[in-house]
Amino acid sequence: ENSEEMVVFYNGPKCGASAPDHLHFQMGNGTALPLVNLIKEKIDNEQLKTKDLLVDEEKIALYQVTDSCAPCLVMISAMEHSQNQLFQKIYAALPLQEGEAEPGMNLLGWTQRYTPYGDIHVTVVIPRAKHRPDCYFAEGEAQAMVSPGALDMAGLVILPREEDFKKLKTAQVQDIIAECGVSTETFAQIVEKLK
Repeated sequence: ENSEEMVVFYNGPKCGASAPDHLHFQMGNGTALPLVNLIKEKIDNEQLKTKDLLVDEEKIALYQVTDSCAPCLVMISAMEHSQNQLFQKIYAALPLQEGEAEPGMNLLGWTQRYTPYGDIHVTVVIPRAKHRPDCYFAEGEAQAMVSPGALDMAGLVILPREEDFKKLKTAQVQDIIAECGVSTETFAQIVEKLK
């Protein structure tokens, strides 16, 4: 399979369907992920604007993306440059829920051809406010069994029940993603810490 289509993803604790103590990265084809396609397009068309730039160092940059269902941070670096130091800064800026050892987040990463610089590495950090949306705990017709992980937060919502697949509309799915991501206010606080 074409390596440019592959995306590595990670669900932080209580940020997906798997058990909270189950730590691993997964990989799959990212062409069906709307958030990945949105960010790839922004990079290809140079639509990440100066106003969205939070960190600009040699061979690495950090942008905020707020026109997706849940706000996120996008690190872009030359392939030979490590993102570890900047990621540690992001990690420290994310809110930590009471009783949790790690901030809530989903990560997506891939390599991409960017003509001016050759191959680049892209990492998306989606800060999380909630493990599951209110509809997960609702009863009757209002219930939808959805526990968003990285793929769901990137726009590919996995639903274990056919009835939920049939009843959920696009606007409801967007609301679920927004509900599990951080609020505009919380994201602004994260951004302030990173400036």
